[in-house]
Amino acid sequence: MKRTICICFFLFSSFSSFAQSPLKNTINYSNIGVADLLKDIENKYQIHFSYQDNIVKNKTISIDEKDITLSDLLQIISSKVALRFEKINAIYYVVHKAKNDIPTYVLDTITLKQYLTKGIKKNCLGNFTITPKSLDIIAGLTEADILETLQQLPGVISPNETATGLVVRGGKLDQNRLLYDNINIYHNGHFFGMFSAFNPAMIDKVTFFNKGTHPKYDGRASSVIDLQTNTRIPEKPIYNFGINGVNVSGKVNIPILKEKLSVIASSRRSYKELYESFTLSNIADKVFQNTIIIDNNGIINKFYFFDIALKINYKPTEKNHFYFSLLTTDNRLEYQQDFSDNFKKSFDMLSIKNDGYSIG
Repeated sequence: MKRTICICFFLFSSFSSFAQSPLKNTINYSNIGVADLLKDIENKYQIHFSYQDNIVKNKTISIDEKDITLSDLLQIISSKVALRFEKINAIYYVVHKAKNDIPTYVLDTITLKQYLTKGIKKNCLGNFTITPKSLDIIAGLTEADILETLQQLPGVISPNETATGLVVRGGKLDQNRLLYDNINIYHNGHFFGMFSAFNPAMIDKVTFFNKGTHPKYDGRASSVIDLQTNTRIPEKPIYNFGINGVNVSGKVNIPILKEKLSVIASSRRSYKELYESFTLSNIADKVFQNTIIIDNNGIINKFYFFDIALKINYKPTEKNHFYFSLLTTDNRLEYQQDFSDNFKKSFDMLSIKNDGYSIG
């Protein structure tokens, strides 16, 4: 009986001593592939690794250690080839790509004051705000034009190469909603769409939505273009007049009551009847190409466009603002064709006119 007890005690002591002594092996390799090294470790330490091939691909290691335990060996490998070993249990390990311990810092919010150029700002909601007064030079534009400026933004193109033929995010021309002081605009161009019908001197801010819009704008598949005119009441009258290769323009902003009431008016009109500039001539050739006006040597008796805008601002108090806004646009073409074979003449007249007003 005593002998049996002694034998059991000896066996138990031997087992405990073996369990408390971690397995040690000698590892000696020079420029061995990490994948091959992991296979050798699996055989020597009776474990299994799970990993993606790409994290050990083309990685080599040199290691020379005598009587090293598994945990110490894995730490050495981690430090040399940037791998991380996750122990699942006594047999299975998962190998990960080590994360770089780079310190991170939280920076203050950065606001970009311009997008593409000065005067264009992209807002946090994804829409754009354009301030015509602050617009800087834009490539390809020689004259300030609100709708042509929008074509510089991503997702906006004009397939017919006009200012008003806007296709936004693959939509259609009639899927854009255009508002001028909350007036719905359905014909937004002059000279068959070559120029927008809005005097840039009159526009104070343009808000352009090319994706999700506020419910107040109703549903539109492509975009919303919200034009807002000036609401500031100046201390003294302001006059602006100009002429370019297409039209003459003017704008006045006259205070009626100090800091309470003002009237803003602007107008533009082409002068083709008086003088056909180089710019107008080239634009006319583009507009009338492949039409009977050029093909049959027709005579244009009258061809002009104009727009008139008026706004009355009234601010009885600092927190209250009332306005009346009016917009009128007109395009007219009178064309004459002579038929020499029967001594007859043909007259055509095209007139496109828009009138709109809003009170707010």
